[in-house]
Amino acid sequence: MQKASGNQPSKLLIGVTIWFIITSFVHRPLPKGFTDGVMDRFSMHLIEPILRITYYWPAEYLCPNAGCRLTLTRAVLSTLSKVIDPRNLFDRHPTMQLSTEYFDGVRVRVYQPKGNKTSDGAVVFIHGGGFVMGSTEIYEGLMRRMTKMLNMMVVSIDYRLAPEATYPGGLHDVERALTYLINNAAVFGLDPTKIVLMGDSAGGNLVAAVTQRMRTVKGVDLAGQVLLYPLLQFHNLQTESFRHYYRDFMGFALVDPYSLAFYYMWYAGIDVNKHPELALSAISNGHVSPKVHDAVDDLLDFTSIPSSLQHDNLPAILEPKENSKAIKLLEQRLMDPSFAPLIQRNLTDLPPSFVMTCQFDILRDEGVLYAKRMREAGVPVEWKHYDHGFHAMLNFHNELFIAQEALSDIVSWVKRLLETS
Repeated sequence: MQKASGNQPSKLLIGVTIWFIITSFVHRPLPKGFTDGVMDRFSMHLIEPILRITYYWPAEYLCPNAGCRLTLTRAVLSTLSKVIDPRNLFDRHPTMQLSTEYFDGVRVRVYQPKGNKTSDGAVVFIHGGGFVMGSTEIYEGLMRRMTKMLNMMVVSIDYRLAPEATYPGGLHDVERALTYLINNAAVFGLDPTKIVLMGDSAGGNLVAAVTQRMRTVKGVDLAGQVLLYPLLQFHNLQTESFRHYYRDFMGFALVDPYSLAFYYMWYAGIDVNKHPELALSAISNGHVSPKVHDAVDDLLDFTSIPSSLQHDNLPAILEPKENSKAIKLLEQRLMDPSFAPLIQRNLTDLPPSFVMTCQFDILRDEGVLYAKRMREAGVPVEWKHYDHGFHAMLNFHNELFIAQEALSDIVSWVKRLLETS
């Protein structure tokens, strides 16, 4: 007994030493202003290293190519979404009816509050993930919470992903599922004029593209669109918000320019697994031809970003390293508003819109610019900017107060919109 007791302090010292070494190795101070409040910063000091250890570092240092990195990231994020909230593994829920269905062959997840009248309206949600990741399963917790807060029907679309299905595969899936819901609104007891289309990140891209395309479709009258830190262009990866990443976020497990370049090119149908140099050329805008630049430059005036959002002491704009192959392969896509909704010239006749942007997000500037351009075109727009927010923060709605605040703002806007429509 005495011997065991005597060993206890040494074991404790060894444990504390190991813990200190691990935390010192993994810990990185978050930039000033990132999240708001002590508890949110504490939570992100725990969450971000977990993401870094489970997929960011393994993908970066163990995978020989982009395909391996994508496969690993998909698997880890899918697993983490179940571990974080295991309740999402079960279909039973006391306040809503849950079902997986197929709308014109497209898999969807339907959330229906028990006892609510679907005539109150519905939200169709398009998940994010850079066109190459994400699923209704990963967004299950967020959808359940949103359904409960809205007390109305929510439909989450499981569209096809790249590189297995490239552009416009996922876009067409969203259109088919949405059209099916509208055409069969009576089956659900739903008013087809009270449907709000909502999406985050790449899902925001699909929402913006579908909303633009459906303006002239007979029988389609969307009540509104909600764009959550949307991905809207692939022409300029040297905006202030992109360069801010290099100053403050290099090495963090947050959305980064490199991953975005690979994902968007996969969506475009380019095999960056075999030709990673094509994606890397986009980092300096070396993938954009002079023809494309001249055609859309006036639509991408990022100098109009409010001075209150601008960052100081950013890295210099990189000189474009032109890649003739990337330029040739992307020229047609970069002239297509359904691929990059921000270059749509005609933004009139769009429904009322809610645009959410975050200060700590490489996509901040395109969301701000799209909200500004829609307002100038006469579209009713509520632009909500979160000074302490970051990309994909709604996925941490259980852990972060700032995400809960944003979700409340979104739900309140949708309710107000549908009450007056």
